[in-house]
Amino acid sequence: MKKTLLLLSAFGLCIFAMLIFINDNPDENSILYYDEPITLLADLSELGKGLPLIARDEKPLKINRGKLHELPRLVYYSHFEIDLRSYDISGFDLTQYEAELEYAVFDKETKWPQSLPESFNPALIMELGKDPGLGIKSLHQQGITGKGISIAIIDEPLLTNHNEIKDNLRLYELLHNQAASSFHGTMVASLAAGRTVGVAPDANIYFIASTPGEILLLDGELKEAKKDLSYYAEAVERVLEINECLPENEKIKAVSISLGFDLKDKGADKFHEVIELAKEAGIFVITVSPEHNHDFILLGLGRSFNNDPDDFVSYDMALMWKDFFIADDNHNFISGENILYVPIDSRTFAACTGDDDYMFSAMGGNSLAVPWLAGLYALCLQVNPELTADEFVKLALETSKNTIIKEGNREFLLQGVTNPGAIVEKLLN
Repeated sequence: MKKTLLLLSAFGLCIFAMLIFINDNPDENSILYYDEPITLLADLSELGKGLPLIARDEKPLKINRGKLHELPRLVYYSHFEIDLRSYDISGFDLTQYEAELEYAVFDKETKWPQSLPESFNPALIMELGKDPGLGIKSLHQQGITGKGISIAIIDEPLLTNHNEIKDNLRLYELLHNQAASSFHGTMVASLAAGRTVGVAPDANIYFIASTPGEILLLDGELKEAKKDLSYYAEAVERVLEINECLPENEKIKAVSISLGFDLKDKGADKFHEVIELAKEAGIFVITVSPEHNHDFILLGLGRSFNNDPDDFVSYDMALMWKDFFIADDNHNFISGENILYVPIDSRTFAACTGDDDYMFSAMGGNSLAVPWLAGLYALCLQVNPELTADEFVKLALETSKNTIIKEGNREFLLQGVTNPGAIVEKLLN
């Protein structure tokens, strides 16, 4: 199972990298990478003086894709071909396209036809996808919103003025960043602490834009990407440095890094060591591969886009894992007592195309699981500020629920579905 998880952790990183916008009409905003990495650090002596420290305001990545001339069809494990973002598809009849729409990615600018399957209402699906699920909204109604808790995020650049994020943003800087405007950083920040889509909508965000390796360009086009985790290790060290400048009640307690890694990767030894240092300093660093530093495995849950996000029965194996699960006759893939499942499919999140833009993805990657869990930890810290990462994980595993998943005429027990309400109840009692 470990070998499978390492493969899938890497896949969890890659699948959302595949969703970078392709601009059919390139302009000055369509550059995806810089020739050389950029470092712009904030003056930490200004922390806590009332204003956020923004090393650089990032601009929206505007795109103009025009009309789509041919609808993609569903191909086995080529689900990302169902990319409808910012396309005008108003001239198509989609009534017989229900299977493909189960894998759709679309945004606020997608222009839909009148002829749609009865089950597919884009506006309602987009709105339902804003709910983090599993009872999180119920905790918000109780005033448990992560208020006063600080989260750091290390990822690709963030659209700093997006309405989901801007009020929570306390610091934004670049440390060996080679990516230009990107949806990924905006996505994970909003899922962790976005105003309407986030698990912890009142948590503080400290964001470091960084590239975990070297991007090699040839005539402006991507030629090669070399992974080097030492750069992310430096970013975690920067979080420790930032914490030294924060008062005790504002210190960063969680770091969200949507990256899967193998201990054999270049720079992994340094990255692993720094995560351990952060752990000793009381900071929970969550990656797509938490099993390297903590005693649990993080995986994603699936949900059909019309199902209730708060109903545990709505959840299934995530679309990205389902084929692996079906192919495993012994179902070792989901066995084990130290697995935590959180929602990753059918989510709506902040988009980098505009300050009030959103994107929906029917199929998620484990990139979405990491900020979700970081947000949940923030909620729990609001209830009990002394809660350690290990205590949180132990409690999450102990209170997790089981659900039955169906595949054809077969039924299987899925163990380890995270139960936020039960965790909070334990902390309150």
